[in-house]
Amino acid sequence: MKKLLVLMLALLFVGFAYGQDSRALIGEIPFGFYVGNAKLPAGEYRLGPLVAHNPYLLAVRSVEVKASALILSYGISANKAPETAKLVFTKYADGNYFLSEIWHPDSNTGVHTVKTSRERESVTSRLVAETPPETVIILARVAK
Repeated sequence: MKKLLVLMLALLFVGFAYGQDSRALIGEIPFGFYVGNAKLPAGEYRLGPLVAHNPYLLAVRSVEVKASALILSYGISANKAPETAKLVFTKYADGNYFLSEIWHPDSNTGVHTVKTSRERESVTSRLVAETPPETVIILARVAK
């Protein structure tokens, strides 16, 4: 617990990573999904950094109902920048969806969420069922 608190405090003070985009994204997610260990209902969500200049501590807030969650993430990169914003989910054999990546348009850097204990349980169910996870991509828009 103490290590997690130290990690979260360190992340709050990490400088803005070069190339990271701190603008929030808005996406219509047609299924219930997990952000960390929190299960959120289907709906429209605003996703972005909890604090300015720190793209690694993310807040996911429902636009329609009172639902929100926080999650830690880390930077990732791709050879080619996506043309549109996108939210990437992983769906496991147990039917659970987990937010796994967030990409801004025209940027080859994004963020990948840290796997939580709840997601590791779904990974175990996938191994038992011998079913590979599915990747589900939802297009998003940059918030104004």
